[in-house]
Amino acid sequence: MFRNLILIVTFVTLCRAQSETAIDIRRVLDSQSAAWNSGDIDGYMNGYWQSDSLLFTSGGNITRGFDSTKAKYKRKYNSKEAMGTLAFSAMEINELEENS
Repeated sequence: MFRNLILIVTFVTLCRAQSETAIDIRRVLDSQSAAWNSGDIDGYMNGYWQSDSLLFTSGGNITRGFDSTKAKYKRKYNSKEAMGTLAFSAMEINELEENS
């Protein structure tokens, strides 16, 4: 009985941690879409890894570094009208193991 209780508590703890991570990811994406839809590229970029090691691919092109990626967004989307509307839908968030 005690062993089963430990397994249940461990399972609940793991599920809770996973769902908290998924909620955090969803919050970042919601924040990004809100920023994008208000024409705020700087706010949108807050969801990106702010590192020179950032690797961004789009349309077969590669951009390296946070600052370069942000500059490219600002060149391409120089007005709210050019940005259009961003919506994340039908998303499934799957966590990888820590050592994956």
